[in-house]
Amino acid sequence: MKRRSITFEENYHDHPTMADREKGYGMDEKKLKTIENTLDYALEKHSKVMGFRVDLSIDQSMKDNGIYRKTMSEVVRHLQNHKLSPLYVGVREVNPSTGNTHYHNIILVDASRSQNPYGHLNYINERWQKNCEDAGCRGTVDYCDKNGNMANPHTEYIMHRGNKEEYDDFFHRSTYLAKIDTKPNDSQRELFSSRLD
Repeated sequence: MKRRSITFEENYHDHPTMADREKGYGMDEKKLKTIENTLDYALEKHSKVMGFRVDLSIDQSMKDNGIYRKTMSEVVRHLQNHKLSPLYVGVREVNPSTGNTHYHNIILVDASRSQNPYGHLNYINERWQKNCEDAGCRGTVDYCDKNGNMANPHTEYIMHRGNKEEYDDFFHRSTYLAKIDTKPNDSQRELFSSRLD
């Protein structure tokens, strides 16, 4: 069983989270720290950053993260080739009713070069479906832009360095990755992120 440091606080380092003590909705502090470090690093490097969410699902339980790692490697390389300075954080989850594997992700790019995520999302969709098909399974991609529970269901967020409101909006949305629900207690890796130099 994995050991986790869990918080039910509604703020993490003065940034809002989706935690809710009354509903038992806890957050994994290691994942919150990874999200915060990645956002901070991106905004140190660039005065304007675009962040967006994307979810990748497989129609079965996977024994390893090979398809995911291959896809994210291709996506990062593609975005690097377009000089977008990509960074990402991803988490592996397992659907409790079906046992199927899925991955929630945030991706950050230099917003002085790109402010529309849909070309990137279409590329991710293409690579994910192809890699899943090659592995004998079916993959689907959710662009995370049609959430009926949100007042503003867009997928992209533009953050300017020093603008706390913009940062907090995306940080709050990103903390969905840190929720402890549906995180498996097996030995497989469940947290993925770009290396920060």
